[in-house]
Amino acid sequence: MRSVGGFALFVLLAACTNTPLFPPDVMNGVNFDTVGIKAWKDQVSHPSANFASQKVEMEGTIIKVIPKPEGAVILIDGHPIGEDRLFHPEGKAGEDILRFAIVFNGMVDPDMLQTGNRVVVIGVTDKPALESIGWMPRPLPHLRAQCLHIWKTDESERNRFPYGDMSRATQEEQTFCHKENIEKHVSTGG
Repeated sequence: MRSVGGFALFVLLAACTNTPLFPPDVMNGVNFDTVGIKAWKDQVSHPSANFASQKVEMEGTIIKVIPKPEGAVILIDGHPIGEDRLFHPEGKAGEDILRFAIVFNGMVDPDMLQTGNRVVVIGVTDKPALESIGWMPRPLPHLRAQCLHIWKTDESERNRFPYGDMSRATQEEQTFCHKENIEKHVSTGG
């Protein structure tokens, strides 16, 4: 009987641990300082010649996908990882959303690149470029992605729980990585 109880405790503890989304080498060098992310966001309205790229982790919701021959540009409504938008002490929900573009030069399952799916991305910040949302192009900060982790969500679940934990609406999840995106960008500066 003790072995059954010990096994049950082991299973319970294993279920409570957080499994990392990305391999440890991908996480090396990630800057979690939101001041750097604010400077990246501010590049849109106040461009600076001394903009310094940095490796960041962001999360958000896919709002549009623009297929490219080498991959895709994915437009996101997002925020820095771990920032709770619903209970942010400085403002109301939605006020601190950052709209940005992910440039991913690699293969992604087209079923995962659907509007409304959740994404976590590791990548290097880049200067803004024009992207079309609707009929009008506007400058958006860009992020050259090394890895994407995408959750495919069900529309009916998103409607039932629009402000809550999306984990209950998750149907499928996949991670996509492309090592050259970071190495090429950092080594060439562009």
